[in-house]
Order: sequence, then structure tokens, then C-alpha cells
Amino acid sequence: MNLYYYLLFAFILFSGVVYLIYSKKQQSLDNTNDLPNNNTLNSVNKDLIEQIEKYKLQIIGLQKTIKELKLHTNELTNINLSLESEINNLNEKQKKLELLQKKKDDFFSIYVHDLKNPAGTIQNLIELLNSYDLSINEQKEIYGTLFALSKRMIHITNEICRVVVEKELGFDLEIKSANLQDILKKVYIRNIYKAKKKNISVFLNIPENLPVLSLDPDKIENAIENLIDNAIKFSSSDKTVFIEIHKLENFVRLEIRDQGQGLTKEDMENVFQKGAMLSAKPTGDETSSGLGLWIVKRIIEEHKGIVRVESETGIGTKFSFDLPY
Repeated sequence: MNLYYYLLFAFILFSGVVYLIYSKKQQSLDNTNDLPNNNTLNSVNKDLIEQIEKYKLQIIGLQKTIKELKLHTNELTNINLSLESEINNLNEKQKKLELLQKKKDDFFSIYVHDLKNPAGTIQNLIELLNSYDLSINEQKEIYGTLFALSKRMIHITNEICRVVVEKELGFDLEIKSANLQDILKKVYIRNIYKAKKKNISVFLNIPENLPVLSLDPDKIENAIENLIDNAIKFSSSDKTVFIEIHKLENFVRLEIRDQGQGLTKEDMENVFQKGAMLSAKPTGDETSSGLGLWIVKRIIEEHKGIVRVESETGIGTKFSFDLPY
């Protein structure tokens, strides 16, 4: 009985071992069947290599495209820089043209106005010669003034012709050593007859030992001419125009004061503006262009000087300017 059990146990154990070995072998075979064979591996590798080569070619193509785009970008950058430079040049040229046009306008405004004052003075002097019984000395003085005025007008017309021919514009000063009192006396002499015609007195006060100044005599003469002409133009009969020179610490001051109509607050704000038409009106047959005071301011400031105005409506106006020495 015991032998039977031993044999049964051995048979079961042997059967289990055999089953276990068979199972392991079968599992191994199943795993072997799941792996690709050499042909399959070769095919997969070939496809991968082709894909990789294809991607490489695409990458090379993209790199070439990027390089070309960089070149185009650099070209466009250079073109933009060149265009910006051209635009800047055109802007500079436009500014120069605008400045040249402004200089041209200013130049002709000044010189046309310069012609207007002498022409008006000549007319007054001729009327004076025809209307009054003058002494020989007075007549000689008037003829001398007429000669000086004609020379001045010829000089102005020559300057205009030079600019038209040479196209040279500007407001260059011809600085010389000069005495302000000598310039003032010349202007005074040729305006005294204009004042006499309107029955206006002119009081002149020039101190001694005035310093010699560095200035442009023609342009300072023009500035003084405009101020004295205005004082007479806007004054009524029986009034007085006061002209005085003062020597101060570092400069000489010229003052021209009238007893005319005076200026309003609005006038005072615009008095030195180009073309400003003020509320005061000439008391005779004179005309006003609105350029005289603008010219005065420009001339004095070109000489590094200062021009001022003080006024009270109905009382009169005082213009003054300082010239350094």
C-alpha cells in the first residue's frame, strides 16, 4: 500500500516537472514568434534611413533658405538706411530752401523799405525848395542832402542787382569803427526838413567824448532813420521829438521820444513783428508798411544790442537801443 502511494507521488511529481518544462518552452517559442525577423528589421531600418535622409535634405534646404533670407534682410536694411539718409538729405535741403526763401523775403523787404524812406525824404526836400524862400546856405544844405540820398539809393539798388545776379542772400554786417553821433547827425539833417514841413520841433542832445563803436554804419543809419521817421510820421503839429545819446558803463544808448498818439497794450505786444499794423496812424500823407520797427530790431540784435519801447496812449512813445563798446 505504501509502495503504491510512493509510485503515485513520483508519477505526479514527474508529470508536473514535464508540464513545467513544456510550458517554459512554449512560452519561449511564443516570445520568439513575436520578434521581427532579419528581413523585417532590414526593411524598417531602410525606411528610417530614407526618412532621416529626407529630413536632412529638408534641413539643408531650410538652412539655405534662412541664409538667403538673411542676405535679403541685410540688403533691405542697407536699402532702408540709404533711404533714411536720402530722406534726411531731402529734409536738410528743404530746410535750406525754406531758410533761403525767408532770407530772400527779408532781404527784399528791408531794401525796398530802405528805398522808400530816402524817396519820401527827397520828395519832401523838393517840395521845400519849391515852397519856401530859403537862403543860399539852406539851399546848399538841401542839395547836399539830396545828393547824399541819391547816393544811398544807388547803393541800395546796386545791392539788389548784386543779389539778383549772384543769388547771394544774407544779412552780413560790414563792421567798421564809427562814431554814432556822426551817423545820427546825417540822419537828423535830412529829417529836420520833414519835421519843419509838419511844424514839428526836433530836440537833439549829443554829449561829448562818446566812444568809437564797432558797427555797420549803413545798417545803423537805417535803424536810426526808421525811428526818427516814425517819430515825425506819428506826431502832430506843434509837438516835439527828442533825440538823445547817453554814454553808459558798457554801452551807448540812443533814445528817440515823441509826443504822439502812443501805443495800446496790443500794439506793444506786436510792435516789432514783421508787417505789424499798429493802431496809431500817420498824421500827414505818409504811409506805413509795418516793416520799419521789425528792421530796427533785427539790425540792433545783429549788433548784439538791445532795443526797447515805452509808451503811453495819448502821451507818446520812446524807442531806445543799446550798442555795446
